[in-house]
Amino acid sequence: MSGWLTSVPRRGAAVAVLLCLPMSVAACGSSDESRTTSSQPTAATTASGDGATQAGGGVVADAQRALDAVSGPTGTFQPPPTEGSTPPKGKTIVVVPFAQSIPGFAAAVKEAKAAAQKLGWQVRVVDGKFSPNAMLAGVRDAVTSKADGVITMGPDCPAIKAALQEAKDANIPVVNIEGHDCDTFDPSAEPLFASTVGYQEGTLQDWLKTVGKLQADWVIAHTKGQAKVLDVFETDAQTLKIVHDAFTEELGKCSGCSVAETVEVTGADFGPKLQQKVQQALLKNPDVNIVFPSGTESLLSAGIAAAVRGSQNKPVSVGWECQDDSKSNFQNGILGACLSYTPGWEAYAAVDALANLIAGKTPRTETGIGVRLVDAEHNQDFVPYEAPVDYKSVYEKAWGVG
Repeated sequence: MSGWLTSVPRRGAAVAVLLCLPMSVAACGSSDESRTTSSQPTAATTASGDGATQAGGGVVADAQRALDAVSGPTGTFQPPPTEGSTPPKGKTIVVVPFAQSIPGFAAAVKEAKAAAQKLGWQVRVVDGKFSPNAMLAGVRDAVTSKADGVITMGPDCPAIKAALQEAKDANIPVVNIEGHDCDTFDPSAEPLFASTVGYQEGTLQDWLKTVGKLQADWVIAHTKGQAKVLDVFETDAQTLKIVHDAFTEELGKCSGCSVAETVEVTGADFGPKLQQKVQQALLKNPDVNIVFPSGTESLLSAGIAAAVRGSQNKPVSVGWECQDDSKSNFQNGILGACLSYTPGWEAYAAVDALANLIAGKTPRTETGIGVRLVDAEHNQDFVPYEAPVDYKSVYEKAWGVG
């Protein structure tokens, strides 16, 4: 997922030991990205028959239809734009990931380097190391070295605002993957990213709202309109706030569904403290059948999974990333469904945007990146971060290097 850093650091090196933090939240898992998927049965078969006529029948049916639309081998993913362009040669760019120790970031960096090198560009990587100061320094490195462009992966604008302003003043475009621009937090603020990677659903914010809505739809359909939710809300990430708000809004349409308790946490709680908070809430609310982990599977390994394993009612969670441990969490009943994510595709889209900006053209915001539902019953051919479309060949052909 994205937007992990605003004005203060929200993760430390110790957190990296506890879990594989996402880029979006989504960046944990395999660093190897395949290009194809085999046809897979529809994942959206949670509620059917009599279930759709039980409590909240209309909303259950609506939720099921929404899940059907993002199920199957491709979900909402579409091929990226095919119109050709001639990227300039001999350029140098700087890539600043939130942290290279996170496998998802490592995968994105790898593909950004591969795409840039296809264009004959030099790539320098400055590891953000979970530190706003390191990310700030990475963008400033591009300014002082007179690089031709920058790709940031993860940080929000406020955390690196000074460096972004310096890059803008130096006419060095900064393309952003899964971070929120300054005007997202303050509509009167000047946006400082030259471009932000878009999605089939629209902007980053549109995509995140879709994720939250679909997670609620799965909960509604899975419980047949009888969800009792323990809402674990991480409050220190803009991305998770957007997902959470969309989830609660959609869940509110279900008259038979309710939130038993909301447990507010921050990144500083990850580990035993998070586990304890969730354990206590589950003891107080034995009828809970769903744990909403702030929209991200990362909170499962950060303490929620351990709490659920020790509980009497064994509620299930719905996630986002579909990461390396998703299959095992499906098998042990911790995870019921997730929405797959492709960091390599975002990286190629960012390089494409940067190529257009360097050439003085308007970057393409249509990328084809969508969402795909994967669930406990339909994940046999699922590979973390695998794209259902051969986006690399499409981009490389459009660039004239494929």
